[in-house]
Amino acid sequence: MNQRLLVVLSIWSFCDKKKEQILLFSVFMLCFPIIFTLGLLPQVNTFGMYILEQVEMHIFGGSGT
Repeated sequence: MNQRLLVVLSIWSFCDKKKEQILLFSVFMLCFPIIFTLGLLPQVNTFGMYILEQVEMHIFGGSGT
């Protein structure tokens, strides 16, 4: 009985963490135009290309050019 309760609580905790992550990501994406306007981050497409370039460099090595 105690073990079953532990499993349920751990699943519940995982779901709460996932919901928090989704909420944080959603707020970040909604604030992205304001962050871009202030010059703190680049435009969305430039930001995406930068992230993909970093992933490519880490997987394949070398430079991103």
